[in-house]
Parts: sequence; structure tokens; C-alpha cells
Amino acid sequence: MKPITDRHHVSRAKLAYIIDATAAPICIIAPISSWAAAVGSYLKNTGAFDSEFKAFITAIPYNFYAILSLLMVFLLCVFSLDFGPMAKQEVLAERGFLGGLDEQKDSLAQPKSGRVADMIVPILVLIVTAILGMLYNGGYWSNDPSLHTITAALGNCVAAQALVWGSFAGIITALFMYIPRKIMTFKEFMDNFTKGMQQMITSGCILMLAWTIGGVCRDLLSTPVFVKTFIETTGLPGALLPALVFILAAFLSFSTGTSWGTFGILIPIIIPVAQSICPELLLSSLAATLAGSVFGDHCSPISDTTILSSAGAGVNHLTHVSTQMIYALTVAGCSLIGYLIIGITNGNLLLSLGTSIFILCIFTFIMHRRSKTILNKKDICSTK
Repeated sequence: MKPITDRHHVSRAKLAYIIDATAAPICIIAPISSWAAAVGSYLKNTGAFDSEFKAFITAIPYNFYAILSLLMVFLLCVFSLDFGPMAKQEVLAERGFLGGLDEQKDSLAQPKSGRVADMIVPILVLIVTAILGMLYNGGYWSNDPSLHTITAALGNCVAAQALVWGSFAGIITALFMYIPRKIMTFKEFMDNFTKGMQQMITSGCILMLAWTIGGVCRDLLSTPVFVKTFIETTGLPGALLPALVFILAAFLSFSTGTSWGTFGILIPIIIPVAQSICPELLLSSLAATLAGSVFGDHCSPISDTTILSSAGAGVNHLTHVSTQMIYALTVAGCSLIGYLIIGITNGNLLLSLGTSIFILCIFTFIMHRRSKTILNKKDICSTK
């Protein structure tokens, strides 16, 4: 996207924010993803849900941070409602200072015979195969009539297995599309295949260590029992649980730079507590855990998504962190208000989400007008 955004005078900082804000927030509300499988693996140990995959899907509307982040990107891109440090970057970009680390064209070699279909077709094959695989191992075509609906089959499926089938089908499709047309040699294809696997090693290690920490906290330290007893004895209102969980998850994820590790630590603790204190807020507490983890991961300077977003956009890392921080905090503040309302109303999704969206839109428009007024009084180029 860099050549396109450069041509339209969009700052590299804003490109980095768009990349970052549409990464984890989309993954955490996408059922067909490894994130869903990871969250399901943590939920399985709690025994709170009959179907971990169905619980993940049901919690999607309660994931306020992910939903509001995507709305924020839409508002900024469609209506150009920039404010804070990002507004200054956009003014400079309009005057030719894009803020990139390199003001020259990328040095990467461009493929001579590549087509858009070379990217889209393998991805479509992956998605379709994964969905069909979930329906298959979920029993959609089995002899059990109770599983002959899409909802029941998806709720009974093994998502991790279907994702493996989908990934394999996508790779084989790419192989037969690339090699015969000599887009790359077989050796180049297999080299890139192993490089892709290497990029997932870190995530796999985080997942394994998170399982270990979760097991230690649950079985050896009895952390869920301790937290449950602490909340009951201190008289903390159960209505505040989603908001407190959101804050705790955000702090832990921001400090460690990983959302997956935060899932593994908090889900085995929060779910039993919510079951005991306020069962009606179980789904919203789960969603608050996921939302807070994604928020911390989104704006943490040591997060892999933050680092890769700045590197991919070709912008200074600290510039990316400072310019997107106010946007992330704005969305997080509106999400926190939503979780407070959902706790007070015992799970009223429509009121809590609607209020959060309304506050986000009003605040964004007000801050944009305020930043525009301030920037008009300054000579931006003199402070470049």
C-alpha cells in the first residue's frame, strides 16, 4: 500500500496505524482463524462452555474494543477526522513530507508475471476449505440429525484441525498456480514455505508457555479460587467485573507485549470467577478479557504487531507508537464506558455498545475540530 498512500499524500504514520488497527482487532473477531482456536484451547480447560467455538462466536458482539477500532479506522479514512499528533503528520504529508524512513521507492524486486489472482485464489481456497472442514468434523454430514444445522456443526467442530486442512489446501493451490507458470522455482517455493513456518515459531512458543502458566496458576497456585474469594470477601460489586477485567487485561498485555499470553493467564482465572460472582456477565467478562488483551497488544511498543506495522509502513517506530496512542486510548476509553454500562444493566448489549459508538463518534468529531483549529494557528513546517 505504500506506493498508493504516498501518491495520495497519506502519511506513513497513518498507514502504520491502519495496518495495526486492522490486524489484531480483526483476528479476535474472526471465527476462521488461529486466534479462535487458541482462545478455544484456553476455554476448554475451564469447563464453562459446552462448545468453546460457539462461546467464541457468541462473545464477538461484546468485544467492544475490536468493533470500535474498526469503526475508528472507518471514521478517520472516510471523513479524515485526524487529531492529536497524527493530524500534524497528515498536514506534513499534504506538503510532501510523508514521514517515511526512506523517501525513495522500495528496493524489493517486483514480480514480472504476478497477478492479483495469485494472492486471492489461495486465500479463498484456505477460507472455503477451513469452513467446509469445520462443518465436516462438526458432524454436519454425520448420522446425527441434531448436527445437521450450520450453527450446531460449527459449535461441535474442532477448529484447529479444519485450519490445518485449509492451510494445506491453500499451499497446494499456490504450488500449482506458481510453479507451472514459473513465477518461482520449486526450491524458492519450499524456501518461502519454511520461512512462513519460522515466523509462527514465536506464536507457538507463546501459546505453549501460556498453557504452562495457565496450568500452574489454575492447578498449583489455585489462583481462580484466590481471586474468587478475594472478590467475595471485599464486597466488590459483580457489575464492575467486565470493566475491571478489561483494565487488568490491558495492563498485562501492554506490559508483556503479547495478547496470546494474556489470554492464557487470565481466561482460566476470570471465567470461574465470573461463573461464581455474576453468571449473567460471563460472556461479557470473556469478551472484556479478549478486548483488553488486544488493546494492550495494539499500542504496546514491544508488541510484535506494533513493531511489524511500523516496519511495514516504513516509519520510525516511536513515531508510530506516539501517533496511534491517542487513537487507541480513545477507543479503549469508550470501550470501558461500554463495559461499565453492560455491568450495570446486567448484559444489555444494545445499550452499552450503542452508547460506546455514540461517544466515540462525538469525541472524534470534537477532537478533530479542536486539532484543526490549533494547527491553523501554527506553522507546521517550522516544527517539522
